[in-house]
Amino acid sequence: MKPGSFKAHRRLLALLVSIALPAGSSRASAQDRSVETGGHIGILRLSEFDTTDVGPGAHVAWPVAAPIAIDGAFTWFPGTHDAGSNPFRGQHRALGLAGLRTTVTYGDVDLFARARAGFLRFGQQQAVVCIAIFPIPLVCQLSNGYTAFAADLTGGASIGLARNGRLRASIEAGDLLVRYGLTALRPSGTTTEGFVGHNPLVSIGLAWRF
Repeated sequence: MKPGSFKAHRRLLALLVSIALPAGSSRASAQDRSVETGGHIGILRLSEFDTTDVGPGAHVAWPVAAPIAIDGAFTWFPGTHDAGSNPFRGQHRALGLAGLRTTVTYGDVDLFARARAGFLRFGQQQAVVCIAIFPIPLVCQLSNGYTAFAADLTGGASIGLARNGRLRASIEAGDLLVRYGLTALRPSGTTTEGFVGHNPLVSIGLAWRF
């Protein structure tokens, strides 16, 4: 993601928050302060490696004060069984995030923005052949298992599927920032002492409000 695009994304998130805060306070009586939990399908594009992960996950939102809620999610990416010439695509990965969500409600539709932090875990692989050079290629180091710091900025919407609004469908998209704190040779051929990668993250889910 280009720096200009990232700045534009942050401005959009700030705009959503500025809209949600006053609107949420004015609609507090109409907003259901219920715990929300559900499942989702996550789609993560790892831009550094030109690969896309797809996997199931679970999430929960716990209101603390309208329109703010504690938001957490865990997503499992099992990898591709037929990885072909790129064993990195067969690696399993796990994403865990927690943070704050702010929401504004219009009828049965919720618009939300959130910021979370957590981890992206790269699972250990057994059969990866790497060339003996220094610095060691980043893909080779990640194949031994690695946990990276991760944070996301996300916006999305959910809509009630039943008259009482408890069953809800949602879609969201954002930028997942992943910190690789390794001395390594990047896939682009450049050497790094550590960097932050920007990765599109989309999820589609169903949830139930208790």
